[in-house]
Amino acid sequence: MTYSDGSVRTYPLIHPSVTLTGGGTEETGEGFELKVGWTEEGVTLESTLTYSVRPAVLTLRFGEGTWRPEEGSEGVDSYAAEITDSLTDLSVYEPTPSGEGKIFAGWFYDTALTERVIYRIEGHIFTRTDVTVYAGYDVDYTGTFNYEIDHETGEATLTSYVDFDTTELVVPATVELYPVTAIGDEFCPEYFSIFFSVKSLRFAEGSRVESIGEKAFLNVGSLTSVDLPEGLSVIGKSAFSGAGIRGEVRIPASVRRIESRAFAQCTFITGFVFPADSRALYFGDEAFSYCVAMTRFAMPDGLTECGKDIFTYCSDLSEIYIGDSLRTLGVRPFYGSDKLCAINVSPANQYYTAIDGCIYSKDMSQLVLYNHKLTDAVYTVPDGVKTICESAFDLSDGLSTSLKEIVLPEGLIRIYDNAFRNCAATFVLPSSLTSLSGYAFFGWKGRSFSLSSENADFAVRDGVLYSKDLKTLVCVPEGYERTEYVLPDSVETVRTGALIGCSATEFIRIGRDSNLTVSYTHLRAHETRSNLV
Repeated sequence: MTYSDGSVRTYPLIHPSVTLTGGGTEETGEGFELKVGWTEEGVTLESTLTYSVRPAVLTLRFGEGTWRPEEGSEGVDSYAAEITDSLTDLSVYEPTPSGEGKIFAGWFYDTALTERVIYRIEGHIFTRTDVTVYAGYDVDYTGTFNYEIDHETGEATLTSYVDFDTTELVVPATVELYPVTAIGDEFCPEYFSIFFSVKSLRFAEGSRVESIGEKAFLNVGSLTSVDLPEGLSVIGKSAFSGAGIRGEVRIPASVRRIESRAFAQCTFITGFVFPADSRALYFGDEAFSYCVAMTRFAMPDGLTECGKDIFTYCSDLSEIYIGDSLRTLGVRPFYGSDKLCAINVSPANQYYTAIDGCIYSKDMSQLVLYNHKLTDAVYTVPDGVKTICESAFDLSDGLSTSLKEIVLPEGLIRIYDNAFRNCAATFVLPSSLTSLSGYAFFGWKGRSFSLSSENADFAVRDGVLYSKDLKTLVCVPEGYERTEYVLPDSVETVRTGALIGCSATEFIRIGRDSNLTVSYTHLRAHETRSNLV
């Protein structure tokens, strides 16, 4: 309230000294009164306000389109309507785009077309006050892509590519003015891959695509060029597997995950380039396997995890760099990459180190991977190594090696699965060895085990490995040359994998007094093809 002396006082509407009379807005017209009464220092005062009521006005700006109020009428680019209802259906005002290849993309509250109209009921907006809305238009992509719009997030996903004739695929920044944030799984369906003509993939300026889905471009052999956008975060499983991409591929700094087999069997890619500020954290299993034309690969310094078989059968790969932060390197990372001769690990890496191309844990307690390009016939595992990791000496099929003997150190405690797969080098198991994974010697081509006589956990009889008390058969070597293997009566259990690969053994003889507890059926079905006698 403003008083005659110029002072101003504010009263809550519920203040007991304030009364309101009139003020209705149900009808339109002029001369309506609102009377305000209040008490000030025992004196009752009153003020009368005169006002008018008019209908709300809905103003529609059609921009690059027109609207015809009536069939056959001339189109207009702007229209104002008096509205008496509190809810108005905007669908009756849908305009027609002026340009070819455009579609109406919705109504907005601002000229920049960033604040999309919110519908309270389907197609209806509140019109209790004056409202101005602006029509938005976008390119009509219905003949090029199928897509889905999430109206809650205001984002679009391209779900499939349906244009078999275009040679350049440009992923739009928007569809119906919704930002495209993802390319969906199987975007180019594999069963149509041979029909696609697309040669290049690029993203429109302003792209906000964050993910490329699983198998999005699987086996699209015509695709030879890819330009990935900044802002991309995830390249999905098998996203480009089998594609015909040629030359180097630049991975944007924003990419954090390259999932399993993302670039597998891209046989024409010669390399991958990661910027210095790359935020990549994870490479999935076989992510770059069978990239047979790739010669070098430098892992980003921020990368923390690589899955198994990541560079399997990269037959021309000769040099690899492991960055500052890698802490998990999956098994068989370079299986079949027979030209690899230089493995370098960043001195700043706290988890791995490399000596002569062999990879160890930083504290030298684990041998992670032996370098089969070494030419010495004898390899001595350094003192202090307590663990031979899975597939550490795993030799690629068909790869020749100079290695004939492995000297295992006293202090070695455990050996994990497939540690000597496809390797024929001999070794003596040390007295310190206490733990063997179930398939520790799977695929080892040796003919006979050798063991320190001081080992307290294992024993060797006729070249076969047992527990010290001879109650458990641990492993018959794959190169075991006898056609008949006689199981000692003392053996009660046979470890999983103990007899796998013994191709020369035709008969397994089990005595009448055998203490074996495993069933013959289990032994025959799961351990060997040999006959049981």
